Amino acid sequence: MHTLLRWYREGADLQARMPVLATYLGHASIDGTQDYLQMTAELYPEIVSRSDAAFSDVIPRRPWRSS
Repeated sequence: MHTLLRWYREGADLQARMPVLATYLGHASIDGTQDYLQMTAELYPEIVSRSDAAFSDVIPRRPWRSS
């Protein structure tokens, strides 16, 4: 989470860097990384907004899973 937060604050392209983070964490796919990361209340709306703006026409929204 600290790396993701740092990248976000630096204005990095988070979608482009997620495969790097997944590889670093040893995950076989980005899905595993997404399940592993916990979004903070502070960042979640901004990350969703940025992702939707960039990729909403390409990447379908993943259905919400309740625990």
